[in-house]
Amino acid sequence: SVGSIFPGPIITPEQAETLRRRGGSPHTYPDGHTRIGSSWLLRDAGYELGQVITPGVRISTKHHTLVADTGATAAGFATASAAMRAHVYQASGIDLTFEPDLIGHEAAYEGLTKTLTPTT
Repeated sequence: SVGSIFPGPIITPEQAETLRRRGGSPHTYPDGHTRIGSSWLLRDAGYELGQVITPGVRISTKHHTLVADTGATAAGFATASAAMRAHVYQASGIDLTFEPDLIGHEAAYEGLTKTLTPTT
């Protein structure tokens, strides 16, 4: 299992209201920040349990985290993560932050480290 790759993002009150109308459950924490679960955003963007994202990398059949199967590579994992991040951004306008530390210089890492914008 690769595990959680995106922590729940901090969202604005306006985003929280929009997501509530779509069935999301944003939570406000004692520090005053409101967050939404990244797994909910992935489901809302259309990702399904067990879905293959890139060769060797799929979403778990139990929860919306990534699983590395036979043939998984660091580049494939980075490509899958970047594609998921971009798709969630297109669907919700929310930019997920990639949580794992990146080691090395895979070209696919660039899609995980740049800030997404409406034209991305």
